[in-house]
Amino acid sequence: PTRLYFRHVDPSLPEIQEKMLKAMGMVLESPYINSTISTFVDNWLISFLDWAPQHYSALSSSLSLSSTSLNLTGNCTNPYAAAGLVTGALGSFATVANVSGCVPQTDFNTLLSAFLSVNPGLKSNVLYDGASVWASSVGAVHSAPGDDGKYGRLSLASIRNIQRDVNDHLFASENENLRLQRHTNSFWASVFGKEKSNEFKVFMINNKDYLFDEGDAILGRMTMEYVLLALAGVGLIMLIMLGSISACALMIVAVGLVDLFLFGELWMVGLRFNQVSVICLVMATGLAVDYSVYVTQKFMVATGTRDERVRLALVETGSAVFLGGISALLGSIPLAVATSAILRTFFALIFGTIVFSLLIGLVLMPVVLSLIGPDTIQIMYLADPDEGKIGEKGKGQRKGEGVV
Repeated sequence: PTRLYFRHVDPSLPEIQEKMLKAMGMVLESPYINSTISTFVDNWLISFLDWAPQHYSALSSSLSLSSTSLNLTGNCTNPYAAAGLVTGALGSFATVANVSGCVPQTDFNTLLSAFLSVNPGLKSNVLYDGASVWASSVGAVHSAPGDDGKYGRLSLASIRNIQRDVNDHLFASENENLRLQRHTNSFWASVFGKEKSNEFKVFMINNKDYLFDEGDAILGRMTMEYVLLALAGVGLIMLIMLGSISACALMIVAVGLVDLFLFGELWMVGLRFNQVSVICLVMATGLAVDYSVYVTQKFMVATGTRDERVRLALVETGSAVFLGGISALLGSIPLAVATSAILRTFFALIFGTIVFSLLIGLVLMPVVLSLIGPDTIQIMYLADPDEGKIGEKGKGQRKGEGVV
C-alpha cells in the first residue's frame, strides 16, 4: 500500500491531529486512491482516536490520567465517514471508526503508550520514544493500475499535487518552522545544504512503484532530448567525414526516420515505452547511420548524372550493405527466444532498426539521391615522386593517391 508520512510534527496537539486527518481526507478524495479498500489498511491515528474514549475510564486510575472521563477537543473527524468514500459491496464489510474529537495534549502520550502496548502491530507505524512522536505513517491503496505506464504517470501527478497542497496550505506554518530550524542547524545544513533543506517537508506520500512512475513521467522529454543529441552527434561527424551540408542533412533525416519507425513498431507489437525501449531508440541512431552512409559516400565521389552515380553506388556498395544487414539480423535472432522480457524487447527493436535501416539505405536513399543528391566532390590526386619508376617486376608503380 501507499504510505502517508508525517514528520517533525507533534500529534499530541489537537490542531495537528485535525490537520493529519484532513490530509488523509484529501488523499482519499483522489480518483487514483481506492478509499473503500483503504479502510482495511492500518491507520494508527484513527484507531487511536476511536480507542481512547472507549478505554479512558478503565485506564484513568491505573495510568493517573487527568480526570475520570476524556474531554475530546477540536474538530477531529474520521475522513472515511465522508459521503461516497466507502461504497459498494466491499464497503458493507468495512467498519468506519467513530471519531468525535481530538485527544487533549495532557493525556495524549499516556494514552498512546497504552494503545500501542495492546496494538503491537501498529508500533512500526509510529516513531515514538515514550515522550513524543517523531514521525508516523498511515496506509492507503491505489485503484487498480493499468499496464501501459499511463496510469502511473497520471496517478503520480495527482498524488504530487495533493502532497504539494497539503504542505503549502495545511502544514504551511509547520514547514516554515522546519525550514528555519534546518537552516540554523549546522548538522542539517552540512548534510543537505540550504536548498535541499527547503525541499524537506512535513508531509510526504510514498509508494515503492513511484520510483518507476517518476521515471515514466519524464521519459518522453528525456527521450526527445537524448535522441536529438544523438542526431546532432551523427550530423557533426557526417559533416566532417562527408564534407557536404546537404549530404549531412540527408543522413540526419535517414537516421531520424529509423527512430520514427521504431516508435510505430512499439505501438504495433505492443511494447511498452520504458527505459529499455529508450535505450534501443538512442542506440538506433548509431546503428542506422551505417546502412546509408556507404551508399551516400560512394554517390558523392562518383561522376556523371545523378541516376548514373546512384547506379554506381548501388553496384559497388549495395551488396555489401545488404549482406552486412542480413548477418546482423541473423545474429540478433537468438534474443527472440530469451526468457527475459528485457532481451526480447532488445530483439524486437534491434531487429526493427536493422530492417528499417536497410530499407532506407537501399531503397529510400537512392531515390532521394537521384532527385536531390549533392554534387560530386572534386578529387585531386597528389603527385607521387616515385611514379614511373620500375618496380621489382619491371612494371610502373603509382603510389600515394589521395583525396584533397
